[in-house]
Amino acid sequence: MKKITLFIFLFANIIITQAQETPFLRILKSECSSMNCRDRSFEQIRILTQWHRDSGMDGFFKAADYVVDQAKKAGLVDVRFC
Repeated sequence: MKKITLFIFLFANIIITQAQETPFLRILKSECSSMNCRDRSFEQIRILTQWHRDSGMDGFFKAADYVVDQAKKAGLVDVRFC
């Protein structure tokens, strides 16, 4: 569990420091600059670990639908699962 959280945190930091400044990155920076980011990350992991996610199984599609829904709630547009 700690390894996943650490990976997500490090990946977000790499994206933030290496990528061009975009509205999405500004929002991500402001969200992750607070302790709330850690709480939200933990909550996302807690929810996603409810489903067994082998490819093609029901849990895989439930998790994919959840991620798409959360991305849309975060304000991303043209989000789809391919």
